[in-house]
Amino acid sequence: MKHYQGPMKNNLLLIRPSPVISDFRPTLFEDELKKSRSQLLNLSSQIVTHESSVDHMRLKRIDRQAKQEALKDMMSKVSYFESQLGMETVGLNKLMTKNRHMREEMESLLRERERFKRQLDELLSRLSAGKAFIHDLMEQGTVAFEHREEAQGKLLLLRRKRVVLQEKHGQGMRDLERELEDNIRSAVFMTKKGQERGGNAARAEEEENKRQLMQGEVRRLEKVLEKILDYFPDISDPNAMADLYLVQEDENFAIFNYVNEVNCEGKCHCSGYKPILLQKLVTTL
Repeated sequence: MKHYQGPMKNNLLLIRPSPVISDFRPTLFEDELKKSRSQLLNLSSQIVTHESSVDHMRLKRIDRQAKQEALKDMMSKVSYFESQLGMETVGLNKLMTKNRHMREEMESLLRERERFKRQLDELLSRLSAGKAFIHDLMEQGTVAFEHREEAQGKLLLLRRKRVVLQEKHGQGMRDLERELEDNIRSAVFMTKKGQERGGNAARAEEEENKRQLMQGEVRRLEKVLEKILDYFPDISDPNAMADLYLVQEDENFAIFNYVNEVNCEGKCHCSGYKPILLQKLVTTL
């Protein structure tokens, strides 16, 4: 009798660990895989044991009927074990298929996680750039506001100084006008008096009046000069005083124009910050 080597040998090949199983990482089905492998090994060991029993019976040369009955019994057991082996193999293949699907799903989730992480890093970098831009705009606005406050302070001082100088100048002009009117009235009066008088006495008196008038005018001019010298204690030359006055007026006018320009520029910057900030925020986000 030939030894039966059909389906049993083919099923025994499934017991060998495949590269997929050897490379399979531990998953949630590791316990079930171990259990299935142990059952397969148990069935394989039982098949080998019964084959050795068949070989032993062949060596004893028992009678034909006993050997046939023993062989039938052995073949039925082998068929049963082979069916069990096939069922366990199918279960193992199902578990491996399910595990493969879960591994593919995990890899897909990992790829999605990497993509989300890249997007998050990009958004964080854009957020940092936006914050830096806003901080820069705030610093520029603060500096512009400080310059504007300083320019407004200078402008206010110049306006106050201009008011004081205008008052002094107006008062001086009024004093000069009053003195001039007094002198004119005195001259007219003295002229009329001189015309009424005649002869040398009238001319002498007229000359005396003119002389007194000239002395009064000289004294008035000396007082005016003393007032002017009070404003310029370090300068005694009238021409130098006039030149210095013109230079000071030019400087005041230039400072006044500069302050007006700075004030206008500050107002333009303040009005233009808000739309620029909103536009930059929209473009960055």
